[in-house]
Amino acid sequence: MTNTIEHPCSSPTPPERRQHPRRKIYDTCYIDLLDGANGGLVLDISETGFLLQSALKISDRALSRLRFQLPCSEQCIEACAKL
Repeated sequence: MTNTIEHPCSSPTPPERRQHPRRKIYDTCYIDLLDGANGGLVLDISETGFLLQSALKISDRALSRLRFQLPCSEQCIEACAKL
């Protein structure tokens, strides 16, 4: 029997459920939602999705054109996305 002391505030890391794990973006990455006067920040990204923190509320299941540029990249990415 092993005696291990676990910090009371620590919790086990849940297993990754995504097929393509998201990678955190540590530098500022702005995103423009081109269908209205809204924008925000991309917080993490993968091959199949990303986490967006928008300045204004986004309606559920909105289809939007968007544009962002990843840090250390010279190209902008433009796409249509279901938000």
